Amino acid sequence: MSDLFKKFLKEKKKEQDDNIGELEGKKLRYIDSVELFFENVKKWLKCYEDDGLLAIRELNTELHDIGTYQIPKIDIYLGDEDIIQLNPVGALIVGGDGRIDIKYKGFHNIMMVKIKNKWVFVDKSIVINKVEVTEETFKNVISTL
Repeated sequence: MSDLFKKFLKEKKKEQDDNIGELEGKKLRYIDSVELFFENVKKWLKCYEDDGLLAIRELNTELHDIGTYQIPKIDIYLGDEDIIQLNPVGALIVGGDGRIDIKYKGFHNIMMVKIKNKWVFVDKSIVINKVEVTEETFKNVISTL
């Protein structure tokens, strides 16, 4: 009887170890995806930053959804007082592989979700509408805040 119990315990430990490995991989993929997305944002807005129309500041923030880890966030300064914040929320979300919120004037205005290797804007209305995040759609959304 004790051999069956020992076998049960070993199987449970293996399941937990496998789950930890999967979560660690998900976290690393999310961090890489956010970093790549932010590189694109900086590229898309570089000419406006060069012209002095906005300033981009990349900071680190701490998330706690899969352990505790550091991940970048971006603040886009429009003049001295207006700040658009791109805040990573985490990798563990329903219906996607990660989320970034766009915050402006204290409100979470827009949500971006990573679905099948693409970042999409998600309209939080009753009918879920998803639009792929591209340079054009990013600029359109930012200009409507």
